[in-house]
Amino acid sequence: MKTELLKKHHFWILFAVVPLFVVLLLAMLYGGPGEAIAEQGDKYDKQSKEVAGAKAQGTGMLVELGKQKETLEERRGQLWGDNYTRQKEAGVFAWPDAGKDKYLKDLEKLDLRFGAKGVSTLDATKDADTQFLDVNDEIKKFTETTNYLESYNRMAATLLPTKFAGTGWPTVLRHVTDWGTGRPEWNLFWLSLEDFWIQRALLKPIAQVNANAAKFDLVKPPAGTPDTPLKRKFQNRTWEIDIELATEGPNRVLKSKLKNKTDRLQMLGSNKTMRLSVWFDDPKIGNSQPFEYKIGGELVKGFGELTPKLVAEVHKIPAGVDPAEIYKVEQVLDEITVPIRLVRRVELGFRDSKRSAAELKTPSFFPEDAPAAEAAPAAGPGGGPGGGPPAGLGLGGREGPGGSATGAEAGSASRTGTAEVVLLGNKKRYIERTEQVRRMPIGLDLVVDQAYVNDILIELANSPLRLQITQTQWQRFRDPLVVGGSGSAAPPSGSVGGFRGEGEGEGRPPMGGAAGFGPGSGSGGAPSDALPTSQVTAGLVELAIYGIVNVYEKTKPKPIDPAKPAEEKPVEPIPMDPMPIKPDAPTAPPK
Repeated sequence: MKTELLKKHHFWILFAVVPLFVVLLLAMLYGGPGEAIAEQGDKYDKQSKEVAGAKAQGTGMLVELGKQKETLEERRGQLWGDNYTRQKEAGVFAWPDAGKDKYLKDLEKLDLRFGAKGVSTLDATKDADTQFLDVNDEIKKFTETTNYLESYNRMAATLLPTKFAGTGWPTVLRHVTDWGTGRPEWNLFWLSLEDFWIQRALLKPIAQVNANAAKFDLVKPPAGTPDTPLKRKFQNRTWEIDIELATEGPNRVLKSKLKNKTDRLQMLGSNKTMRLSVWFDDPKIGNSQPFEYKIGGELVKGFGELTPKLVAEVHKIPAGVDPAEIYKVEQVLDEITVPIRLVRRVELGFRDSKRSAAELKTPSFFPEDAPAAEAAPAAGPGGGPGGGPPAGLGLGGREGPGGSATGAEAGSASRTGTAEVVLLGNKKRYIERTEQVRRMPIGLDLVVDQAYVNDILIELANSPLRLQITQTQWQRFRDPLVVGGSGSAAPPSGSVGGFRGEGEGEGRPPMGGAAGFGPGSGSGGAPSDALPTSQVTAGLVELAIYGIVNVYEKTKPKPIDPAKPAEEKPVEPIPMDPMPIKPDAPTAPPK
């Protein structure tokens, strides 16, 4: 009954309810957004008032940004100056033999910027960078053999007994062999000076590795054990030696026991002899001279020991020498025991595989868009320019790691010849050049004892040149390596690696022929008169190193701000010689 009633009157029921719901919906629609709008309006009004009452920040921010920029510029200048000073104090920019030639020494003291045209000391009112080297013709003096080539000779001598491939350093290092009779241009002078600087700095780490390998460190006795000054133990990476001063009849002699600390067979040295310099006092005090102590024998096996046979004529202390202690021991390296056996190539402006397509840049005093005035390269005896391998840094000029397959092609210019051929032909040399630094890619090819590969890489990385090593490759050195006399190293016929000394092809034994003063009697001694090539070259690797050297420019003086008053410095009187009195000048009568 109720259901029928609802059906009958549903229109009127809905007519009464629907308006109520419509009113409620309208109230909700207008009430909710309205409150949100009002709330946002209040926030907007509040922020508008805050902005209207706040002070402008634009000027202050610009001032702060300006201060930050000045701080960064100042910091950059400090780093620039520190890096340049560090290289200068390390001797990177030392001139060849400037200390011997008075005029070159005076010119070096001026500390000119790289590429400066020179200075005339007779006219101090002119800008130093716009004058030429006219006084006493210093550029001509720089090219003299006693200054230029002799400096290269002394540079190469610091590496002994490490040798250079070919006929010696003239085959490996880039230098001018013919300056001609005229006066060289000032830009050629700077290029040749830079070549000398960088090559000298690249060879110093090699000499340092050799020096470190020759040193022995004193082994302190265990705690509670007294030190016996005349019986001590010394060691380095390869050897350990117990050495003592003993009495044999009327003589005082040195006795020793040598131990190989490595698991590799180690040769004692050329002519079957290890030579040690033994100091009995501090070499830094007075005029101390070392005693040459010789150990006879060919080799010591891994972890083996050798007790040298006592030879009175060799091991006795000279008359008049009364040692108080065994102070220092150092090995005299030779061509058999030196860690870095051979310098095969030194290349400047040589790019690694990553930068092989990069365009090299010239110094700033050579306009980039100027037409190249490069001379034709001279072919060397090796088939390539300047006598080097035909392509790539090498590892002997072969395809493979470090060769033309991965490295950049060698430059077309020669490393020896006239100034125009060598210097203008190699004027494109920088991977990057800025106001602060010149970055030059370089390449080295060395024959190294494999135990010292990391040593040479560390020394190069610590070089004052700030060398960044970008690529290295190495492989087993398999070519014959026959050590002869003391002549220059030269590659054997038909071989791309190794070197032979004087006497090649004359049947002389690999160890130099002479048997020293007799093999040792210890368990590690080997009585054979000659060693096979595999033992001579055992442990040697050919190491190719690519990198980028950073040569810093001299910092420029800080520009003077005209808005700031200049600082007044006390003017020091200039010392002057007394004016001479002319003979006909009138003199005042005495009072």
